[in-house]
Amino acid sequence: MDLLDDEEYLYNPYANPEAGSGDEEADEDDDGDDTDDDVQTGGPASNSASQIFSLHNSSWKAKQHGGARVKHVAAVGHVLWVATDAGRVVRWHLGSGDEQEIVIDKGRNDVIFKLHVDPSGYHLIIGGNQGDNWYLPVARSLKPKLMTLAKGARIESVCWDKEGSDDTSTGNILVGTSRGGIFKACIIDSKERLWRQLFELKDSVQPFCGLQCEHFPPTGKNPSESSRR
Repeated sequence: MDLLDDEEYLYNPYANPEAGSGDEEADEDDDGDDTDDDVQTGGPASNSASQIFSLHNSSWKAKQHGGARVKHVAAVGHVLWVATDAGRVVRWHLGSGDEQEIVIDKGRNDVIFKLHVDPSGYHLIIGGNQGDNWYLPVARSLKPKLMTLAKGARIESVCWDKEGSDDTSTGNILVGTSRGGIFKACIIDSKERLWRQLFELKDSVQPFCGLQCEHFPPTGKNPSESSRR
């Protein structure tokens, strides 16, 4: 998946303007040759060194996964989760390059819609195209669990519980659907403990593409503890 040739680089609008003036001076060089001084004061080398973002060729090889195409990605830490159109999710460790393939559909059907990973990397929710959704207890296992209470919902967004979650519990999370609904959910020990609708758009059916919440005032309590009791 070669995105850039070796000699290409990304334009950075925040680069030092003096570097651009160096390019102009290089173009006006009397002898018409690129000297060492010209290279040091301008040109792609100096611009690429000061750029904020860079685009590099990845080591992803689609043929290793049956030629599958990437549908959706989610990242946390140094781990990239990749959903493919062959009903697979690949856990890709960017540091080591190790890949682990998780089978969602044995028939290699295009069933995955979106991936949602929590900030700690302990929990992954796999939203499906046709109303089937799966939960992956990353901290304990890479075996997906079908979410029966959430059946029929096409999950567009997830707002994770930053204070009430741990490696065994998601805490109380908010889930936005493609039909304009917001649900409160909780998964503990890979079991769905809660799925309740809180809100629904009445005027028009629009997806909740993103949700954000904050605990106010901060209590320091763990909501999942009361859920366990």
